[in-house]
Parts: sequence; C-alpha cells; structure tokens
Amino acid sequence: MDGALASASTGVMNSLLAKLSAMVEGEYELLGVTQSDIAFLSNELSSMNALLEKLAAAEKLDVQVQVWRDNIRELSYDIEDCIDMFMQKLNHGDAAKAGNFVKKIIGKVKKLWSGFQMANQIHELKARVVEECERRLRYKYDESISTAVKVEIDPRLPALYVEAEKLVGIDGPMQNLMDWLMKDDSTQQLRVVSIVGFGGLGKTTLANQVYRKIKSQFDCTAFVPVSRSPIIKKILRDLLTELGSSKTHASEDDERQLINNVRAYLQDKRYLIIVDDIWSTIAWEFVKSALPENKLRSRIITTTRHSDSCFLYLCIFPEDCKIAREKLIWRWIAEGFITNEIGQTLDQTGENYFNDLINRSLIQPIDIMYDGMARACRLHDMVLDLIISLSTEQNFVTVVEGEVFKCSANKIRRLSLLSSFLENDVLQEIMNKCSQYLEIGCHSITELPETIGGLQYLQTLDIHGSKIDKLPPTIGNLKNLVRLLVDFNIELPDQIGNLQSLRMLSHAYSYGSVKFLEQLRRLTNLRVLHIRLHGSSELGDHGMWKYQEALESSLTVLGKHGLQSLEIETNDYSTSRLMDLLCCNATFLRKLCNQSYLSRIPQGMQCLVNIAHLDIRVTCIKQEDLCILGAIPTLLYAILTSLEAPTERLSIGSQQFCYLKEFIFRSYGEGGLRMVAEQEAMPRLRSLRLNFRAKETESKTGFEFNFVHLANLEHITATIDCYMATRSRVEAAEATIRNTANIHPGHPTLQIERFREYSTVEDEDRRKWFWRWKTVQHATKRFSKSTQENASVARAYCHTSGVGK
Repeated sequence: MDGALASASTGVMNSLLAKLSAMVEGEYELLGVTQSDIAFLSNELSSMNALLEKLAAAEKLDVQVQVWRDNIRELSYDIEDCIDMFMQKLNHGDAAKAGNFVKKIIGKVKKLWSGFQMANQIHELKARVVEECERRLRYKYDESISTAVKVEIDPRLPALYVEAEKLVGIDGPMQNLMDWLMKDDSTQQLRVVSIVGFGGLGKTTLANQVYRKIKSQFDCTAFVPVSRSPIIKKILRDLLTELGSSKTHASEDDERQLINNVRAYLQDKRYLIIVDDIWSTIAWEFVKSALPENKLRSRIITTTRHSDSCFLYLCIFPEDCKIAREKLIWRWIAEGFITNEIGQTLDQTGENYFNDLINRSLIQPIDIMYDGMARACRLHDMVLDLIISLSTEQNFVTVVEGEVFKCSANKIRRLSLLSSFLENDVLQEIMNKCSQYLEIGCHSITELPETIGGLQYLQTLDIHGSKIDKLPPTIGNLKNLVRLLVDFNIELPDQIGNLQSLRMLSHAYSYGSVKFLEQLRRLTNLRVLHIRLHGSSELGDHGMWKYQEALESSLTVLGKHGLQSLEIETNDYSTSRLMDLLCCNATFLRKLCNQSYLSRIPQGMQCLVNIAHLDIRVTCIKQEDLCILGAIPTLLYAILTSLEAPTERLSIGSQQFCYLKEFIFRSYGEGGLRMVAEQEAMPRLRSLRLNFRAKETESKTGFEFNFVHLANLEHITATIDCYMATRSRVEAAEATIRNTANIHPGHPTLQIERFREYSTVEDEDRRKWFWRWKTVQHATKRFSKSTQENASVARAYCHTSGVGK
C-alpha cells in the first residue's frame, strides 16, 4: 500500500500536484492568475511534499514540526478544493453553451465572476504557501528531521529486556492479546494477530511479554525484527538461527532457497513467531511466504506502525458494522487512496489492499465466498478505537452521530454521517461538501435535487435502500459516474445513456420504457448490470415486440464490449432467445444469473469460457443439460434450479465441473431425486447443497445419492420439502443422504433440514387416500363413457372427497 495518492500524513498532496500539472499543461485562463502562479504553487508544494514524506518516516517529531506538517496538510486540502470547484464550474459552464442567447450571456458573466473569485482564492493560497515556505526556512525543519530520523541505537532493543514487574498498565492488553491468540484452540488453522500503533507506543514491549508467557506451548519460536530498511536475506537467516535450524550457511545467498529451508523446517512443527516493526508490505510478503500454514495451531504476531489511509478510512463505519468489501474499495477509489498499477484496474488494486489488511489481521473477514474472497469485513473494537484516535488527531475524517444532522462550521475533509434522520434540504448542504462518493440510505430522503447534475467528479451514487422513487434528468450530466446503485422501484430517466463512464448499474427497472433499453447500448464501459424485465402481460403483444428487440440489441452490444456480470430478474418474460444471443456475443461474462425458466440449457453456453458464477433455471433438468454445464471449463459456483422433478437419473460424468467449488441443486417438482457422481467428477467441489420435494408420484421416482468420488467434499446440506409427503418417505430420503455422507472417505459435515414438516401425512392416511383416489379414477372412467354431466359429477365427487389435492 506504499505510495497511495492520499495518506494521513501528506493529505492529498500527490493528487494535488497532478491536478496543478494538468492546469499548467491545459493553459486555463483565469482573471489575474498567470501560468507562472500555478507553476509556483506546483514547484513549492513538490518540495514541501518531499519533506512531508520524510516526516512520515521519522521516529519522533518536534512539536513545531508537527504543527507545520498539519498546516501543510490542510493547505493541500484547501488548494485541491479550490481547483476542483473551478474545474466543476468550468465544465458546467461549457455544458450550458448550447442554450439560447440570453443564457449564453448569463453563463459568460457567471464564468467571469467565478474566475474573479478563483483568482482571489489562488492569490490567498499562494500567500499561505509563501508564508509556510518562509517558516520552513526560518526554523530549518529539514535539519531537525534528519536528526530525528537518524537513530544510532535501536529504540526497540531495551523493550525486549524490560521486566514485567516494572510495566504499568500492560496486564489488560497482554491478556486480550493472549485471548485472541489462544481462544478456540481447537481450530487447526494458522492465526495472525497484528499490533498497530505509532512509534513509542509500546508495541514491541507488549509483543515480547506475550511471547514470554506462551512460548513454552510451541515446538519452536522466534522473535525477528524487520525495521524500516529490511535486508530480506538477513531476516531469513536470523529466523532460521532462532528457530534452531542447522541450515544457516552464509553461502546461501538465494532468498528462494532460504524461504524453502524455513518452510521445510516448520512444516511439521507448531511454531510461534513475532515479526516486529514491519514498515514495508513487500518485506512482510517475503516473511509470510516463508511461514507455512501447516494446520498445527501455529501463531504469528506482527507489530507495525504502518497505518495507511485505506486503514484510517475505516473509522467512518460505526462499531460492529458489517463493511461490504466492494463498497469499501470504491470509497477508497473515490478518495484517491488507490494508485494506478500497470496491468490492473483500480478496483483490482483495491482488492489487493483489502486482502493485505486481512492478511495482517487489521480487519476480520466475514462471508467467505466460493473463490476464497470475503464479501465483507469487521473491525475489532480496540482497532476501531485506535484508528478513530489517529483520524481525529490528523483531521482525516469527521464522524457525526445523533438523530439530526447539523452542518459544522469547521472544515470537513471527509464526513461520516451516522444519523437516522435527514431533511431533503439538508441533502443539498451535504452535496456541497462532497465530490466523488454519495451514499443515501436514509428513509427520510424522498428526492434528489436537480443540482445533483453539477457534481462533475461524482464517481459513486448509491441510493439503494432510500425512499427516493425517481432520478432527475440532470443525472445524465454526471460524466465521471462509475457506479449507480438504485432500487427496482426507482424510475430511471432516458438520459441514462449519457453516463459514458458507467461501469456498474444495479437494480435497474425500465418501467416499460423502450427508450431506456435503447440508451443502455450506449453504456459501452458497463461491466456489471442487474436489471428487472417486464413481461408480456404488462406491455401487450406490440409493445412486447419492440421491448424485446431493444433489449436483445442492447445486451448484444454490451456483451461485445466486455460486460462481465449480468443478473436478470423477470416474472413472465421468456429469455430463451436472449440466452442464445448472450452465448454468442457475451464471452467476457464472469457472472450470469437468470431467473426466467428456460425449456433447455443452450448448447452455446460452453462458449462462455470466462464464466465463474452461474445461476440458471430450467423447466425440467435433463442429463444432456447437465453435460453442457459440466463442460464449462471455468465454472466455480453454480446454482441449478429445475421447476419440475427430474424424470431420470442424473449422472455427473468424469472430468465434468473440473473447477467447481460449490454446487446448489434445487428441484421444486413433486417426486424424488436420483443424482450420482462418477469417478473424477467435480474434483474440487467443497460444498454441495440439495433442495427437493419428497412427495411420491405415480412415476415412482425414488432416492439415490452417490458422492463418494467427490474427493474434496467438505459440506453437504440437504433441504427436504415435506409437503404432502408421507413421513416414511421423508425418513427414507433422509436416510439415503445420511448413508451417502457416512460412507464418504472424507467424512463431510452434514446438515439436513425438513421444510414444511408440519404438512407431512401419516402412512395410513395416505393409503386411505390412495384407495379413494383409485375408486374415483374407476368411477370417472365409467362416467366418462356416458355423458359429460356424469363426468362433472365425478370431478365434483373427487373434489369433495379431498382426493388429488
């Protein structure tokens, strides 16, 4: 995470310098402001930024230096605010040029006036820069920093030899840390705990005291310092020496060989290792790669003063909050915390940042998915207290709690509004303070103001969960909007096609508008689309034809331009033809969810060579459908739903579903289920979930399960729908599943749930109903040979007898 665009220590200096450079190159004209003024700001701030980076690395700062650092950080925020405001008004003014003559004149006057105001602000900011520059020279901050950074003796060394009796206030944190390390000791997994804080806080002392207390419970232990300028080879050699390995020859200069030696030595041992004072993510990655996850309840403690801004930003979330991964990453992007890395998109880089925080145990992963990714995370209370303290100290985030929001007169850099009640007029005031990320989940907000179109830098607009029912047409002015998250009840304007930067459109509903669907095809950067479709009963035959044509045309275009995730919700719209088109034209798809029941699985689905997540429904699953899906090479997660019970034995063939990790099969029709897996089928499957009805039908479909060949199966979950099934048949189904789990060599966990068990029938009642039904059938045949009236009598008798319900 080193080198992020914005940090707690330097503010937004890096992103600001990039904007100043762009202004110089763009040759923007301002009243009374020359290009040399902008260049002066850029040059001076570049020099100051270099000093700020030194300050960030210093062990301890003089009080005067801290004040100067804070002033420069706030100055960088003010200059960026000024530039953003100017660029926003400039772009908004350009958009208004297409109006009539009077509007053009008014627009020019406003532009001149805003330019005059901008010039005054630039001159004021320039004066502040000069003042801070002179103060820097006057007090010689550069010299004080060089002496602060240069430490002749390792300050952590005495901390290793302090006696516990001399330490005050350490008992509580020490016990908490030991509880985290040793609680639930039954789990075999490796556990990593990080101690985070600024220099001199006592991280090393705390880690060392815990190390002394619990080291006797491990086969081997080591305490390894990393420091600010780590030499990886030396760290690895020291680690081998402390562990007691004999393979510590000085001639082994190859990092790879040293890592292999450490891993080989620790492979069959329960170890405790302290990795002290991590400054660099790269250094930690090297050390971590040498420590195997051998499932022997090993433990690692790390200490670090590395508190990135991605980390500090977490204080905007309330205590015990479930923090969605995707939402967090896009907030980081909006804040400028994510750097561009070659070969990766910003959200991919953000994923790496998120995983790094998990690896260092700074956040706790929850809702682990089929691909090993966590859908969300949580913060431990003590970690949250720490980052709130650091954030408040550095004016990084302003957290406002309470029932009613009142805007503060203080400068707000980032606002976390934890209020349950807002008025519509207050929303406008908040919008004036935000630029790139706006999330509204408050039920008291019922509309968005027209002025939202002026937020030219807005990247994410999330109104999912609000009471807003319509977006204004000005939403089309948000040229930089990347993510738009709404609800199905929100009416979207036809101007949606103007959002050329849009990559995600979630829970969209067209409200029968063909023009809306036609506009979709303009969103060629769209990668994620979640949409609800209309049915023929809502649109009529003629309207449905136009609707279908516009939908198929737009999704074909989006598929060819790189659509990666598509979720379709519908009531009675048939998507069979649409699925055929997607198979041919949407080969970039990684996720496909279709809630419409298909008559068959398209043969062309094997062409979706990037699909990893598939949720699809068919009227009645057949063996050939299963073979088509099993041949998709990249499938990791699959939900297959059949409206009717399968009429044949389903066999998962050898070498099918080669990479599948989780499989969910649901059958809603009456009858049993027969499903078996051949040898070498689903070799990577870990979780299997079955949902079926037990009620017996005339087809006499029974129960047969054989999953003994699924070598990596860890969990089996079965839900048996008991509606109108005999108790003995439900028990037979359950016994078959239990037997399947018992004979599996891996002994997977088994969970069986009886759904609608209250509606089961006893066998005696069932037999009575069966013979009554046979009697009615016989009577119906006799009556049908005579008159239609007699047939009606038979049906009436059937109904009153309760047979066939």
